[in-house]
Amino acid sequence: MAIDGYSDFTYIGYSLWYEKPTLYFAEGKYIQEHYEPDIVGWHPNPTNDCIRINITAEAAELYYHIRDESQKVTEFAREVVNGTYNAAVGGALCECHVKNGMVYAVHILQGRLIRFTEPSFNRAFDKSYAGKILAAGVFAPNKKSRTMSILTWNTQGINPLGFTLNQMQQNFPLATQSLIPNYICYQEAGNACYGTALGSAITCTWNPAPSLGVYYQITNANINGTLYNGYHVPWRASATGNQRCSMAILWRAILGGHVSFPIGALASGYSKRRPVIWVTPTSGTPRVGCIHAPAGGNMSYLTAALNAIAIGAPESGWYLVGDINIEPENLGALPLGVAVQHTGGWTHMGEDVDTNLDYLFRHTAPAFANVQRAGSIVHSNHLQCRFA
Repeated sequence: MAIDGYSDFTYIGYSLWYEKPTLYFAEGKYIQEHYEPDIVGWHPNPTNDCIRINITAEAAELYYHIRDESQKVTEFAREVVNGTYNAAVGGALCECHVKNGMVYAVHILQGRLIRFTEPSFNRAFDKSYAGKILAAGVFAPNKKSRTMSILTWNTQGINPLGFTLNQMQQNFPLATQSLIPNYICYQEAGNACYGTALGSAITCTWNPAPSLGVYYQITNANINGTLYNGYHVPWRASATGNQRCSMAILWRAILGGHVSFPIGALASGYSKRRPVIWVTPTSGTPRVGCIHAPAGGNMSYLTAALNAIAIGAPESGWYLVGDINIEPENLGALPLGVAVQHTGGWTHMGEDVDTNLDYLFRHTAPAFANVQRAGSIVHSNHLQCRFA
């Protein structure tokens, strides 16, 4: 999987533990040599805020003794950031990944970070050298396998950007509690406020009148501290109708721009039914689609969507996720090879009965180990669902 957008990365410096240096950027690091082959390659930062500090060998040793005790690790990270363990020479590099003002993860790496501003910096490993490595580089295999996680949420017309990854509000189980998903699929996102992240309207044939006939590119939308690119599709059922039931599909900006994630879509053929949208990564990873099926359920619409997303899909397969409006046990016959994954509990709070309406279809693409719903209702009668 190639590294998209590498030419815009900010080079910081290198560490030298093996013969080939590990290269550090504001956006992540490139490991050129490691005794575990799956670790060689590009590692994007798990959060947008990464603090890198050289700490003493004694501090690194202390971390290895406390790393399974979360409270002590939090305190250790606080002291690292405050400069308690700074190493003027030698030592090891400590990475503290910060999200919403809190340390999200701590990593101790072999070797000291030598910044290009330091006198000891070896000019053989300058910005030009680093750029050439990234140009020919790929994602580390152990990171490539983690690039598939999906979040879906019918937000019922609220502006979801401030609530999507607010972990305290969403109250997810531990396995996906701190997940920063690679893909976000919104249904009923008509009031999403992307601000300057929303580009100009682009005409298309698959969102026809009485809808708007356009879609928009989203660039670097800030969702609870993580940047996302994507597409917003404004939709209405009549010329005088509102756009509450608009849709959006987004991916982490660090994975690439719009050229690397071209949009595809299926026009529903009926004014009161929304189009189905998807992106097909040029990296060859699975296609990911977003769907909001008609209220009350419609197997003809759903079958057409499942057949359409399969056309021209990569060998790695595809996922289609969203508000299906049919409970899994009530589905009709699915196309050959299509499987379903759902949380096993209700995801929509109804007036009389709660129902399981928000889930995922897949073909060839691997099943997710964690399929979970939020523990709390947040400004919508649909629970957010996560697949990781």
